[in-house]
Order: sequence, then C-alpha cells, then structure tokens
Amino acid sequence: MEIELDNKELTNPWATYSLVSEIVCSWEQRQNVTAITEPRFRINVSRESYRNKSDALACLKKSTAGAIGRVVMAFDEKDVTVTEFLRYAVNGYSFCNLYLNDARKQYPQGKLGKPQSPVHTRGSNKGALKLSMKCNQYFKGAQVIFIDVDETSAPTIFDYINALTWRPTCTYPSYSDGVEKDGKVSRRFHMVYVFDSIMNRENFLRISKRLTRQIEIDTHESMADKCGERESQYMNGCYMMTDTMNTGMIYSVNMFPWTPDETLYYSIKKDAEEDSIPFNSFMLADMEKQDYATFTHSYSKRYGYIYRTEKPDWLEYQGIRFQMTDEDYLALWHYPTKVTDGDHRRNKMALRCCLRRLMKPGITPDELIYQLYIDRERYFDNSDRVLDVETMKRKVENAMRLTPDELLEACSGFIEYWKDHRPQFILHPDTLEPEIARRVIARELNYQWLDDAYDTDLSLQENLPNLYVSRATVYRYWKDRNGCSKKEHNLRIFKENYDPNLTNKENIERLKNRGLSISERTMKRYKNSIYNNK
Repeated sequence: MEIELDNKELTNPWATYSLVSEIVCSWEQRQNVTAITEPRFRINVSRESYRNKSDALACLKKSTAGAIGRVVMAFDEKDVTVTEFLRYAVNGYSFCNLYLNDARKQYPQGKLGKPQSPVHTRGSNKGALKLSMKCNQYFKGAQVIFIDVDETSAPTIFDYINALTWRPTCTYPSYSDGVEKDGKVSRRFHMVYVFDSIMNRENFLRISKRLTRQIEIDTHESMADKCGERESQYMNGCYMMTDTMNTGMIYSVNMFPWTPDETLYYSIKKDAEEDSIPFNSFMLADMEKQDYATFTHSYSKRYGYIYRTEKPDWLEYQGIRFQMTDEDYLALWHYPTKVTDGDHRRNKMALRCCLRRLMKPGITPDELIYQLYIDRERYFDNSDRVLDVETMKRKVENAMRLTPDELLEACSGFIEYWKDHRPQFILHPDTLEPEIARRVIARELNYQWLDDAYDTDLSLQENLPNLYVSRATVYRYWKDRNGCSKKEHNLRIFKENYDPNLTNKENIERLKNRGLSISERTMKRYKNSIYNNK
C-alpha cells in the first residue's frame, strides 16, 4: 500500500551554515558547486513504501510479495528536490537509477527473452517501470550516486560526514541503523550524491568508484558493501527514522576529471605457446631473496628508473638543466596512495610496461621487470604477496610480445591525455630545489617569448593588447631584462637626450628617434621630476 508522505521537519546539523562554508567543502571544490535553491533531480521512486527491509525484499518477487498481501516492486520516474527525496526515504520508499521506459517500445525480458512492455499495463502498478527492466542492459543513466555505509567506528553520522573530502548531498539511516548485525552495533546509513545532470554509464561507474576510494582514504575504513557502484542496484529507504542530513551540495561531472588510468584496463594477453622471453635468472633470484634496498643498490646504476620521456640532450640556464617537451612526451601516472586489491593492480602494472616500451623502444625484459619491481614498492599494496616475481614476469612477457600498433592501442588514452596536458618543459632528475628551478625556467621562457613579442617602437600601453599578459608582468620583465623599471628606463633616455635649447616639438621628435615616444604632458612631468629641485 502507498503511505502518505509525512511532512515532519527533517533534521539538518548544517542548517546554520551557508553552502560555501568550509565545513561543506574546500575553496577549490566550491568553484564547481552549483548553489541552487532546492534544485530538482531525476530518480526512480518505488510505487509503494515499505515499513521494514523484509517487506521490501519480499516484494522483489511476485510470489513472495503475494504471500504478504503486496504486489511486486515497481518504480515511477520523478523529478524531486532533496527535501522531497528525504521525505520519500524516511517514509519507506525505495529508489533506483534510470532505465529505458518507453511504453511504445518492447524489450526482451525474462529468461526466454520475450519482448514485453517496460511498464506494467494493468493492476495497481499500471504505468510503473517493471522490476525486470532494472538491469545493466537497460541502464539509461543516473543523476544520483548512493554510498551504503554498513559499518563504521564513527560515533555519529555527522562525525563520519565531516571527515570526508566530498560530502554527500544528503544522508538518511538504513533500516538496520544502530541494530546489532554480525555481532556489531554501528551507525548504518546511506549517503546520496546528487549531480546537476544525468550521467552516462562511463561517468557513473568512474565517479562512483572514485567516491568510494576517496571515502575509504578519508575514513581509514574499508567499505563493506560497494553496491552503489553497480548500475542496477536499488536502495531501500527507512521508516520514520528522521535522523537525516541535507548539505545542499549539488555536484558536477567536471568536479571529477577523467584520469587515463581509470578506464584503460587493457587486457594484455598473448598466445602462451609463443617463444618465452629470456630473463637474467641471477637477477630474478636476487629479486626474490634480497630486500628492496639491497637489490636496488645493486642494479640501479645498470638500469635507472624510467617514468617519463627524456631526450639525451639537456639545455642549461643558470646552472639548471632542462629540456622542452614535444608531442611524443609520455609519463607514468603517479598514485598518491598505494593501489590496493580490487583496484586493478595487475592491469595497471601491465599498462606501465606498455608505456615504458613506448618511452624507450629498445628497453629489455630485464630492464622492464626492474622498473616494475620499483613500481610495486612505491605504488602498489602487496601485503597479500599476490604481486610476486612470476606475476611481474608475465606482465613483462605480455608487453614485450605486443606489436607497435598494439602498444599504441593499449596506451591510446595516455597518449591523448599527454597531448593535451604535457608540461612545457621538464627538469633534469638531479635538479636541486626543483620548485625554485621550475619557476626560474618558466620565467625565462616567458621572457624569451616577450623578447620576440614586445615591439620596442611602441609604448608599453600600446604593446599590452598584443601580449596577453598583465601590466605588472611587463614591468617585471623590463626590470629583469634592463636592470631597471620601465619608468626608470624612460627617465634615463629622457635625461640623456633632452635638450633644453630645443622646442618641445623638436625634443619630442628627438626622443622618439632614440626610442622614447612621449607626449608633451609626459615630457613636462619628466622635466619636473628632474629639474624641480634645481
């Protein structure tokens, strides 16, 4: 049966904070947050509500639903505000993502795949989306990402939320909140992230996984159930449990920019019957029996560490060695935290092997497995010892067997990424104080560009529209290049070339021929600044 929505006020500990409060998000994040009063978003809401989880589970099948006097669960696609959504949630309604629901078309459903209407055509569920359409095959999109917190050491929901980098739009309790489960009592609740537009499958999967990973990093707790990462997952509400939160946050896909390693899990496999790839057996034996420090000390001078494209020749400026990048530039992805089990560790290792073959076409299998050994220590969690020497050997062997075209296909995402995001230059690996060195080189390259772009026959004001830099930048450029400011430079030319025996018109022409173009008014000001004390 359908229950009338309770209009009781919902609790919100952040009610006294504005949407741009530091407690909600950082300054950088706020730039992409859409602050709209009660925006609407699209979601599927169950036709009926459920007082407990067992009723909801029973209604997932027609037979068990009939046993308790109910009908099978069905959904209506609705545009709701966050407040309306929370009222549905605390009144026991269930939710799911968006699926194909054109009543004029028929879609294969059931075990036999017989084409049927996506909506119920009779009974109390008439016009509602059938439960059989809630599957990956018919996924249309999602404007919401659910995160199910099933176990936490945080004493309150507020404490949990306040630790997060990305705080949810709203939260509401689970049916099992505060109830003993598997011998533990914990706050159990749903976090809901609302977006300003409907996400396609790729963005939904990518962002939901990134949110889950970041939450685990922020809370130092693993997520027991990552059901929110599945397109076909549905979420129950609760019943008359109004311990909710509404931060008012609306997110955008642009706040979660794509990174190459998120979607490029290229499956690199070759025929096992091909000729085996030769390795230095002594090095592999050392790799297995020696500790990391001892092994790398023994082999580092022989192989070095490859993580980006470098040419043999380096430029030098003020003792700083650097080189300009070109369209062939590639670099490995840096992971700020170690890649753990379940996050495609082996696929990422395989991809790093392929990238290094593109960076250094003549790389040997021994050199490549040495690189992977260092990667394992720096970037991958191997506490379960799954990433052993044999595993790394297989990744190297598969990468070494790929043709040049197959390598380009495997790394296509990285290639496109670095075409758009490559740095203007790179510093030599041995550079001391790289941040200072990077600023010095960047400034010099900008100055070299200004050397060519600045027209000395024009005034500073006349040059500015063609330089696309600020007035302050041009002043700094003049001072660094000429040892004085533009004003001091102009005064020096004036003092050296002004002739008090000539008329103003004659002096203006004389100064212009010597590189200083000024008006009579400016010339009068210069004369006063020089001669007013005489």
